[in-house]
Amino acid sequence: MAIGVLATACLPHVSNGASTGPVLVNVGPRGNRPIDFADPFIAKFGDTYYGYSTSSDSSRVQVIKSADAVHWSWVGDAFVGPGGDFSTASKGGRWANVDNTTWAPGVVERPANPPASRYVLYYTATSTTPGAGAKPCIGQAVSASPEGPFVDEAMQPIVCTPERGGSTHPNPIVADGRLYLLWQSAGIVRTDPTRLWSTPLTADGRTVAGASSQLTQVQYGSAEWPNIEGPTMMPAPGGGFLLFYSAGAWWTDDYRTFAQFCTAPTGGCRRIYSAPVLATRGTMAGPGAPTVFEDPTGTWMMGFQSWTAPFLNYEVAGDSRYARSLHVLPISFPNGGHDPKVG
Repeated sequence: MAIGVLATACLPHVSNGASTGPVLVNVGPRGNRPIDFADPFIAKFGDTYYGYSTSSDSSRVQVIKSADAVHWSWVGDAFVGPGGDFSTASKGGRWANVDNTTWAPGVVERPANPPASRYVLYYTATSTTPGAGAKPCIGQAVSASPEGPFVDEAMQPIVCTPERGGSTHPNPIVADGRLYLLWQSAGIVRTDPTRLWSTPLTADGRTVAGASSQLTQVQYGSAEWPNIEGPTMMPAPGGGFLLFYSAGAWWTDDYRTFAQFCTAPTGGCRRIYSAPVLATRGTMAGPGAPTVFEDPTGTWMMGFQSWTAPFLNYEVAGDSRYARSLHVLPISFPNGGHDPKVG
């Protein structure tokens, strides 16, 4: 099966994964340094790698880019575009205002689309539509460039499940030539557990094309409890797919990354390990929100967010050491195609 993963663990021998330093980003006059880049998504468009992340400071969807997936530079805000005017940028669709927090973005290229909508950005924001109960939902915005500006003119989100606590963490994948959106239903305490889903989309990436399929749900009392989120997929050597996702509280060093093997992009998933494939080690604290991509050599890589201990949970406002910075590690298969090792 062919899969293109668009887009931020081993385990048989090292139960808490491998340590890595944060990625440095060239931010101009301030030089190369780690930045707050939570819920990363990395994808290659043309000859350039792009990274997208949750809002931070004044940026609603952060964008960085790289020629080699190693050396990164700052682009700007996806809703503004490079060098754009923030005051005149898109405020999102009429279902939400992206001046409020937006998180967990993902971008896909659709070359057959009209030029102005060649790139489709999926993002999470709090819905203001009647009946949504102010729950998070998933919107889609379009642009002629992967750098933006992206514009969402929709009246409604593309995916919204307030009856399950809301919809978050969209991640587009292309499997066997078909586009799917992976996402999380946030759950309702004592009523509905958090679940991960796969939804088929139309070829242009702008409309749901069929019923959503549940990939998995959090297991009560397990190492994942009480929350799973941030699904992403890659092809498994020998067939099938690997589903990576986060579990735990993102603001703590207990946030971790788990893996399952799936027979299809729509399901047939089973847990590979009872332990996480990536967890806190040394100062790399709370590694999660995975994104997978191939580097220039064809090696599959995992990008993810991590705190740098002891600076957790934005405890000191304005102190840049309190940041969920981007990290990247290779994925390998020393024990076979269904047993991934990260780092």
